[in-house]
Amino acid sequence: QITLEPGCSIGSHVHDQEEEIYYILSGTGTVNDNGVVKNVGPGDAIKTGDGESHSISNNGDVPLVFLAAIILF
Repeated sequence: QITLEPGCSIGSHVHDQEEEIYYILSGTGTVNDNGVVKNVGPGDAIKTGDGESHSISNNGDVPLVFLAAIILF
């Protein structure tokens, strides 16, 4: 479980031989998934595939809480 405070982010990074899934538990934010920007909130799931990049930012005023699962190949 990861908590991003308001104004915080995890910068863009690439996954090599793995996928990552974010599942948003609470709060709101913005995900840049391989160049596609999406607003996210509770109940949203985002999958970043092998060789793709992503970042996540909390642009809200409450903590953004999410689960992150990495699937290795």
